[in-house]
Amino acid sequence: MKVGIVGMPNAGKSSLFNALTRAGVDAANYPFTTIEPNVAVVAVEDERLEAVARTVGASNIVWDTIDFHDIAGLVAGAHSGEGLGNRFLANIRETDAIVHVVRAHHDDSIIHPEGRVDPMRDIETIETELIFADLEQAERRHARVVREARGGERAAVAEEAWLRELIDALHADKPAQSWHLRRGLTAWHAAGQIHSDIQKGFVRAEVVGWDALVEAGGYAGARDRGTLRLEGRDYAMRDGDVLTVKFTP
Repeated sequence: MKVGIVGMPNAGKSSLFNALTRAGVDAANYPFTTIEPNVAVVAVEDERLEAVARTVGASNIVWDTIDFHDIAGLVAGAHSGEGLGNRFLANIRETDAIVHVVRAHHDDSIIHPEGRVDPMRDIETIETELIFADLEQAERRHARVVREARGGERAAVAEEAWLRELIDALHADKPAQSWHLRRGLTAWHAAGQIHSDIQKGFVRAEVVGWDALVEAGGYAGARDRGTLRLEGRDYAMRDGDVLTVKFTP
């Protein structure tokens, strides 16, 4: 089993890794001390197996193991490449489980990348980055499967429906946030209100009126009714539009 230890820079990931594995890796007071993940294999000793081995006269005992991966800190925007985020997210995908380390202690001598300690904000940052990363993976796979489904592949047709449900579920985990925008500005301008990187990599936007979205019962229903539509960067935003921006990092 592979367990990835994740969190913000300087949250204490390497310290926990050392405590679990006695590996003695560097735990310095600056972001991205860890670049390539540190990995330690720890035996899971079990006295029950020892008793069985003695009883049956086994020649030796082979313990189960856990591989602990000390993964570099994630920051806001990691899914779009901030702080080598794409590289670190790829490290996380190689693991079977995640241990999220959250800093709750106040020590002015230990740098926090956001300037101050706020555990709830840090939890939201990491969880949001993981959701965005999963969503991008699912959407890329869905685009490929759609092409195969149009070719008549039965397995692809079944997978397409499953991926659509997954994408909608991931969208549901994303926060709903309101933004003010001057009348006459476009989807491209709206993307810039969210984040400059999103504006820079703007590809297209999914747009639906808030009332149409509510009436349809969500994105899936709006998509089926045709009220959820794709718009380009020059689309003039309207009051009450619900916008989801697709962009390349």
